[in-house]
Amino acid sequence: MRLVLHIGTHKTGTTSIQKFCARNRARLRAGGVWYPDYDLIGKESHYAHHHLANAIAGLPTSRGQRADAARFFEAARAQAGAREIVLVSAEAFSRHVSPPVELAANEYQVAGTDERYWAGRRAFVEQVAAAVGSEDVEVVAVLRRQDECAESMFKERVKGTSYAEPFEDYLEGFSHRFRYFDQLSVWAEFFPKVRALAYEDLAGCPDLVAAFFDTLHVPLEDGLERVRRLNVSMSNDLIAYKRELNRSGRDEGELYEIAELMQSDEFQQGLDLDQGSTLWPSVERRLAYLEKFRQQNAEVLRHFAGPPRAELFPSPSEEPGVAYPGLAEATARAIGAKVKGLRTGKPV
Repeated sequence: MRLVLHIGTHKTGTTSIQKFCARNRARLRAGGVWYPDYDLIGKESHYAHHHLANAIAGLPTSRGQRADAARFFEAARAQAGAREIVLVSAEAFSRHVSPPVELAANEYQVAGTDERYWAGRRAFVEQVAAAVGSEDVEVVAVLRRQDECAESMFKERVKGTSYAEPFEDYLEGFSHRFRYFDQLSVWAEFFPKVRALAYEDLAGCPDLVAAFFDTLHVPLEDGLERVRRLNVSMSNDLIAYKRELNRSGRDEGELYEIAELMQSDEFQQGLDLDQGSTLWPSVERRLAYLEKFRQQNAEVLRHFAGPPRAELFPSPSEEPGVAYPGLAEATARAIGAKVKGLRTGKPV
């Protein structure tokens, strides 16, 4: 048996991989890859394994507590065939600290210092190793170039929580997440096999999911149910509008409901939304941010990546791109009217 622990990271095609695996559990297992569900321990089904990561971190979850997570991995080991690959996937493994902090909070600021943050990361990964076991485990992390990943994750945080800080604050407050060599080195303290993949390599293939399975040396058979690209970042106009809502004092439940509406095709029909702009104000600012991680990326390439190559990630374009100009008043009114209409009269 070989257990592959796919730890994300966020915004690297994880949702597409997970939903593909969930839709094709039986046929994948017939082909030698088992993507176990929570029914293994008598819990409700889900397409991914976020609840395991959350439970191990000590966060509340509807699928049990830390002991249930350990029971899941114990049952998977007991029931797996000798030649099976057991695949467990949750990007939450890439971010949690122990003891846990509020999911909507800045974990670096809550931890207080750089030293305390990394101690919290180490404590969490140690708890993962205790629950999973390290024998026959390969930790696989899909990494994305830091400038693109930071922009995408900022938008995801604004969309999914009450986070309302500007992009520049996010870049500094969450830069620890993008210190990829330091992050993988923590995993390597507890797991002998840790491997990094570049998201750009997978995304450059005709089928990202098939490319991911190729890295596991598992060719996908014909006829498996494919999934469309999922969890795509929203327009910068919608993110700007949501960030304003996040400042309004609404509760998390209401903000989540509005975010779900804004992602729908029905909502975006008829709106003249910004397309193709970037939150990076200039090429120079983007390159300066990337320079902070140059040595980190070189060390990932040396210690955790596959065949030798010149760079972990492709270089960014020298073209400046279009910097996001901000949310126009008319667009904000149109978005607000659409939200109000679809929420059947609830005030916005």
